[in-house]
Formats: sequence, structure tokens, C-alpha cells
Amino acid sequence: LLLERFGSLYPLQDYLWMLVVIAFCWWLLLSSHQRCYRYGARDLPENVKGIFSVVLKGSALLLAVLFFTQTLDQSRLLLALFVLFNLGLLLGARIILWRMLRLYRLAGKSVRDILLVGSGEIAVKFLQMLEEHSEWKMRVTDIMDWDEARIGTKVRGYTVSKPLSQLLHVLENNRINQVVFAINHSLLNKITESLRICESMGVQSSLLLDIFPDRTIAKMRFGNLGGMPCLTYSTVPGLSWEMGFKYAMDRIGAFALLVLFAPLMITTALLIKLTSRGPVFFTQSRCGLNGKFFNFYKFRSMHPGADKLQKTLLDKNEMTGPVFKIKDDPRVTPIGKVIRKLSIDELPQLFNVLKGDMSLVGPRPPLPEELAQYETWQRRRLSMKPGITCFWQTSGRSLVSFDEWMKSDLEYIDRWSLWLDIKLLFKTIPAVLMGRGAT
Repeated sequence: LLLERFGSLYPLQDYLWMLVVIAFCWWLLLSSHQRCYRYGARDLPENVKGIFSVVLKGSALLLAVLFFTQTLDQSRLLLALFVLFNLGLLLGARIILWRMLRLYRLAGKSVRDILLVGSGEIAVKFLQMLEEHSEWKMRVTDIMDWDEARIGTKVRGYTVSKPLSQLLHVLENNRINQVVFAINHSLLNKITESLRICESMGVQSSLLLDIFPDRTIAKMRFGNLGGMPCLTYSTVPGLSWEMGFKYAMDRIGAFALLVLFAPLMITTALLIKLTSRGPVFFTQSRCGLNGKFFNFYKFRSMHPGADKLQKTLLDKNEMTGPVFKIKDDPRVTPIGKVIRKLSIDELPQLFNVLKGDMSLVGPRPPLPEELAQYETWQRRRLSMKPGITCFWQTSGRSLVSFDEWMKSDLEYIDRWSLWLDIKLLFKTIPAVLMGRGAT
């Protein structure tokens, strides 16, 4: 009955390309949903929510691929069974693994015994975190301090029992998995010998430092520079497989879109040339990554000399901040109104993406004179490569105030993920088709 209702299945080889797409999409989604990998005592509901989210988004991505590749004639029975079996298998595997880990923890086999060194504010914060995250399965067995005057004091119910000078004796006579040094950065010279003792005993040691305790935005990465340990603070994502894939997606996506829109771009170029004097393309100097200048391309939508006429229209500016935008701009040509409404004038920026000056998704590149008027906090939007679309393009463009625009770009930088880029690309399509906020 099911086969009669949904149609017969095609040979397996007809689905091989789909398996590649599915494997990649599911790997991408699972790796970006961190809550799918939490196995604490209270994390099963989060696991279930994460799996449902992955399957729902993955199914939507698969349907989008089938739509754009014009292969929606695939067996609906197979697609329905795939979604159901995929959901069941992922949920079943997660529940079984969660249950096994829970039994393992209840048996006390996964608990890590921690020796805490320090009794100050950092140590208090660390102990508080352990109380809030029982799923970490870390048990503080003792607290030591380099200041012998602190012996006997209480820290969140624990007693500082020994001076740091007895570290070797404690490690030799107790089962310690890890030594955590919760110290002020000014005391690093006091633990050098203690770190050597941990190394010689083969015991893992960790440093909790308050180098910049007020840091709220920058992400910290640990690495080495010429063999020297190095802490890097950055407000933008570091090098990762996701950033590498973003780079590849930009190049491949820009090339594919140029091929797809080639007939439309050729037609637009002819209409511009036939209906007004001047060049087809408008080239302008813009500020890219870290303020580097590059040539920015658009289809010309205004009469020649429009930049000079802008000075006579400044009193009609409808945007706050250094950006100039007005409705019914008299400088715009008849064809320009159409291509601006549908964002067709932005298509040549795909060449900017191919050249590496821009990305498909990212903050819009400002003019040098606009950048000169930025406040300090607004300049951070230049820390990521500019793009063709971002939150601003999908939320109304000209309907959004300048400050809201800047804040949305910083939100994009702080929240960036590959999945966010994909979502913004899909949200751009209806925003462009409806001409939302375009002028």
C-alpha cells in the first residue's frame, strides 16, 4: 500500500549523490550543535532537543538541495523513511550512550580527583563552577596554598589543609588526577617548582589565571609563537575547519551564482547601457578587512556625477550617522530603481567575493569617509571580512537605524558560525524578492 501511495524506490546508485550531501549536512549540523554532545545527569532533554533540531534543519537543507537541483521527483517514501529512521537512530544512540555513561559515573569510575592550589577569589569561582556543573565529575580532595598563614581557613566548605611545599609528599601518597592552580598572575613565580613536580610525577596540571578579569568580549586561544607559549585574545573566530569551509563556500558559491545569474546580469548590463549614458559598472573605493581599501563593484543605478549631487541633498538624508540614504533619490535612473528594489545592482559584488575582498555573508563595507566618522566601538565591524548580506539586509535595510545596523553587525561577529551564515543566506532570498527596506 505504501509503495502504491508514494511510488516505487529507485536503484541505489541513483541515491549515492544524496548520501554524500546528507553525510556532509548532518556532520555540519551535529558539529555545530554542542548540546548534542552533553552527557551530564540533567542533559538528556537537551540532547533530545538538539537531535530534533538537527533532523529538522537537515531535512530542510536536503529539500532545498533537491529543489535547487530540480530533483524533487525522488521517492517521497524514501525521504519520509529516511527522516523517521534517522531521528529514531540518533535518539536511540544518544539515549543508550547517555545511559551507559550514567551507569559508569554512578559506579564512581569517571570521577576525577582534583588537588586545588589557592584559596583566593579564583579558587572560590572554581569551586562554585564545580557545584553548578556536577556533570564534570570533578571532586576536590584537598586544598593547598603557598601562604602558610592561610592554613586552616575555609573556602566554600573546604579547608586549606597543607602548604604548597608539601606538594610532592601529597602526590606520592594520594591518587590525584589533576592539580589545579587557581592563582593571581603576579604569583606565577611561586609555582614554577610545583609545575616541575607535577610534570615529573606525570600528573596533569592546569592554571586558572586572572590576567584580564574584566574581559567580556574577546575570545581566548592558547597556542605557541616560535615555540613560546602564547595567549591570543580576539573578538573574531580563529582559524578552524568552519572558517576554512566559509572560505571555500565563498569561492564556490560566488562562481556558481555568477553562472546562474549570467543571463540576468547580461540583460541588466544591456538595459543600463541602452537607457542612460555612462559605464555599466559603478566602481567605488570601500574599506574591507581591518580597513584595507578595495575596489567595490555594483551595477550603475544612478546618473553620471551622482556623487557630486549628493552634497546638495544632504539635508534630505533619512539615515542617522554617517550613512546617506533617501527615498525617491532623484539621482537614480528608471532602470536603477528596479535593480535597486530587487538588489540586482549588488550582483557584481560576486566578483569581489571571487577576488577575496568580500565574503557572501558579513558586515557591509563602509566608505572611507563613513569610517572616519565611526565611533571607536563601531570600528570593530571591520575585524571580519565584509559581505554581500548580513543581519541588516534581512531585517529591513533602510528601515533600520544606523546604531541598530552597527550593533547587528557586531552581533553577527560575536555569534558567528557556519550555520548562521547558511541561515542568513536563506533569509536573504525572501528579503530580496519582497524588496524589504530597499531604496
